[in-house]
Amino acid sequence: MTAPLRGEIQQLFTAQNQPRLNGIDGFLLCKRTIFLDRWIKHGGHYPSYHLRLFRRAKGFCEEKLYDQHFVVDGKIGQLQNDYLDVVCADLDIWLQRHIRWAELEARQSLSNDRGGVTVRPKALGNPIERKRWLRNQVYDRAPLFLRGLGYWFYRYFFRLGFLDGKEGFIFHFLQGLWFRLLVDIKLAQLRKTEASNQNSAIPNHKPDTEYLRVQP
Repeated sequence: MTAPLRGEIQQLFTAQNQPRLNGIDGFLLCKRTIFLDRWIKHGGHYPSYHLRLFRRAKGFCEEKLYDQHFVVDGKIGQLQNDYLDVVCADLDIWLQRHIRWAELEARQSLSNDRGGVTVRPKALGNPIERKRWLRNQVYDRAPLFLRGLGYWFYRYFFRLGFLDGKEGFIFHFLQGLWFRLLVDIKLAQLRKTEASNQNSAIPNHKPDTEYLRVQP
């Protein structure tokens, strides 16, 4: 948490700000992604809003295997200052985590289970809802493998990810292309295994020729 954000939150809960809190059950905070000691400012990663401050009785975590967001049952506001998300202090650990997360996301995609507590996708909603709408309506409907390549191209060139320097190139390549392709590879493997299991479960009925007689 940055010092400006800490001061903003402290100021938020003072007596003079109580009218602002009335009717608000949570606040979106802006995330500042730090990768290999560099602030990733481009490629759609800044500003990036996440629900991090909410009333205990109103906030819930999504029921997903991977990439869960918090959900608030009520009205949400937005704070001005950033919090820090140091996503990579050790590249080996980062890679190992994403290999595990790719498996979880592939299984989540295969099950297509969007029941329970989830972010409601809305084209005109808050930043989290808009992002989820784009994910469900655009990315998830695109062909495997090509969608990862297209997403990286859009992120690195159209969203100016190349301005994040050497560290940005590594981040956008690994997180925007390599990880997305890894998810698709694992998803394709899971679909192939599922189809094979379904085919093997279908009984293959053949006539028992031992007991067939040719009628004269």
